[in-house]
Amino acid sequence: MKKFYSLILSALLIPMTISAQGWPANYGGVMLQGFYWDSYDDSSWTNLEKNAADLSRYFSLVWVPQSGKAQNSTSMGYDPLYYYNHNSSFGTEAELKSMIAAFKKNGTGVIADVVVNHRGNLSTWVDFPKETNPLDGKTYEMVSTDICKNDDGGETAKHTGGLSLSQNDDEGEDWGGMRDLDHKSENVQNCIKAYVKYLVDYLGYTGFRYDMVKGFNASHVRDYNQYAGVEYSVGECWDSNSTIEGWVDYTERNSAAFDFQFRYNVRDAVNNDNKWSALNSDNNMNHDANYRRYSVTFIENHDTEYRSASSEQDPIRRDTLAANAWLLSNPGTPCVFYKHWLACKKEIKQMIEARKLAGITNQSDYENLVTGYSTRMVRKVKGTNGDLIVAVGTSADKYSAPDGFKEILSGYHYRLFTNANTSTWQATLDRIEQEMKADQEQEETFDKPEAGYTFHAYYLAPTSWGNNVKAWVWDSNHANQNYTGGSWPGEKCYRIGKAADGRYIWQWCYYGSLTDVPTHIIFNNNGSPQTADMSFTNGGWYQFSSTKSEEGLGIEEHVVTTTLDNGAIYNLAGQKVDASYKGIIIRNGKKYLNK
Repeated sequence: MKKFYSLILSALLIPMTISAQGWPANYGGVMLQGFYWDSYDDSSWTNLEKNAADLSRYFSLVWVPQSGKAQNSTSMGYDPLYYYNHNSSFGTEAELKSMIAAFKKNGTGVIADVVVNHRGNLSTWVDFPKETNPLDGKTYEMVSTDICKNDDGGETAKHTGGLSLSQNDDEGEDWGGMRDLDHKSENVQNCIKAYVKYLVDYLGYTGFRYDMVKGFNASHVRDYNQYAGVEYSVGECWDSNSTIEGWVDYTERNSAAFDFQFRYNVRDAVNNDNKWSALNSDNNMNHDANYRRYSVTFIENHDTEYRSASSEQDPIRRDTLAANAWLLSNPGTPCVFYKHWLACKKEIKQMIEARKLAGITNQSDYENLVTGYSTRMVRKVKGTNGDLIVAVGTSADKYSAPDGFKEILSGYHYRLFTNANTSTWQATLDRIEQEMKADQEQEETFDKPEAGYTFHAYYLAPTSWGNNVKAWVWDSNHANQNYTGGSWPGEKCYRIGKAADGRYIWQWCYYGSLTDVPTHIIFNNNGSPQTADMSFTNGGWYQFSSTKSEEGLGIEEHVVTTTLDNGAIYNLAGQKVDASYKGIIIRNGKKYLNK
């Protein structure tokens, strides 16, 4: 969520005695933000699980989108509605649990995005769902008196339908559009404590990322973390450095915080011509040994990235490799942005391995070696195995490291040197090369519908639809008999192949007991967008157009063709056929058109 706020900390928080610790000491792990804005395909639970083994070689923690069912049908999760229904825009609850378990099996913890500052409503301004917690079997429900008295600048009070709101004003900053929860309410506290415990003990999350923590008292983060028993917690306190450090203190150091000022140092260094000296800054948590442990550093996230021409946010426009080299060479716990990982996987893997080689942790000390150059910044960071020198800037290639240091990485505007033992370094680089080669050679896999369906249809989806194509199918002549579960947006289709133009081919199959041929079909991208209301043809082909739907497509125009070899051949029903079979066939896990 995008927010730019100022905060008078003394008005929000009450001093407390520092005791518990909310992030491990001397922690050497690296974190991944496993999503970007609208990353429904790349961040689907099934896709993340597919890549769990590779990601776990480099990341100890993966932060994923808020996984509960949201108010909107397609959502990034920042409009939370349900606490115990985790069928979201990123996949089903079963897929979520499977993904979390896969990461855990590979030694990586999954961080939940906890959005409890505000909550959506069912049908009025003040009603919330009544839900049963599968962990303890109890029923939980928030009521109108759990909403802050001054919610939405007093607007909510005009829409209560005669019900009362809380007697307490918001403890922090108001967020319009949804109901701000009164965390002083015992019922709110009980509901959220049960929820965060469920996230850990039922779904399997390892820790929490708290959204918009400036909206409620920091003491509640302490209480929720202690109740759930998590070791990893990081808050989104988007503000000045002194406010962020104050927030960490007022959680009694039961939580780390994102180091926003570290990010701004990097942004200023790379977005301005020859201003690399901006990295020589004391305006961040990372520079202070008293707070370095609680500094979760980053250079880009879903709220700062370039989204579109009309939604540029505050992106780093160049030198993302040099920015990541700086991020991954410094103390604190680095959080790599998913888009950077996808675009620069080889280089980021190498940088993480360099960090491990030197033994850099979240509490490592450092010394600035070169600070007076606008075109260059050089820092030496002390690790448990040796020192790591990072040189970044337009003149990084002009830097000469001290005796005893070996250059282990270099790229556009960055170089890394170490005096640690490098005897296995070449083997590490070779392994990464093999991993990248395997990525390139990995064949795309498709679904194979089970045999025995009664009706079916094909759909060529727009490339923007990702992996969440569903069908809504019915017979209007027979009391609106529904063939797709009776609940919009219907049932998920099978991705069975890829067209020559890059679009995926999807197949809807009906396995039920209805014998009447359906009359209508709508394909949709998990609800929206959707095709027009189209006449159903069994075995028919459909595609989406901005002006109309088109039926009866010639399959020869769209499917990649090939000549058969002697491998086993199956039709789309899973039946083994011979080389004389005409139509779409499956061979070695791939689909082809046999003419």
